[in-house]
Amino acid sequence: MVSMFSCPNNDILADSSGTVYLCEHMTDSAGLIVIPVNAILSLVSMFPELQVTGERTILETRKFSLMCHTFISFVHITEDDLIEGDEE
Repeated sequence: MVSMFSCPNNDILADSSGTVYLCEHMTDSAGLIVIPVNAILSLVSMFPELQVTGERTILETRKFSLMCHTFISFVHITEDDLIEGDEE
C-alpha cells in the first residue's frame, strides 16, 4: 500500500532549480492505493513542511517535501534465499 501525493508545485520546483519537490498529501479515497511489490522502482520519504512564525511558533503547512534515498536499493529474494522455517 502506498500513500499518494500531488504533483510538485511547479513554481517552487523551477525557483529551486529542480531541487525542491513541494507536494500536497492526497487525503481523499484516491490517497491510498495497493500496488504490486515488483512495481516499486525507487524509495522516497515525504517530510512535512514547517514554517516558523515571528512569535517562534512552528506551523505545519499541510505540504510535504520529497526526499530520495539514493543509497537504498531493493533486493530480489527468491525461494532459495529463505532460511529454514521462513516458508510460512
